[in-house]
Amino acid sequence: MTLWQVAAGLHRRSPWEAMGLADREMAAGEAAAHLRTLERRGVARRDGADAPIRFVRAA
Repeated sequence: MTLWQVAAGLHRRSPWEAMGLADREMAAGEAAAHLRTLERRGVARRDGADAPIRFVRAA
């Protein structure tokens, strides 16, 4: 999944589609911080080197 897909799939009070761009960008930044933590813990990893960066569950 891309960072944007991860952020869009998280549960929140407002639906993703109803959020403004600034709110979506903040949500994506928050998701990125969590994904970096999961990478350090070996739970997630980046998949490929092309943009956009995709994340998968680490095996």
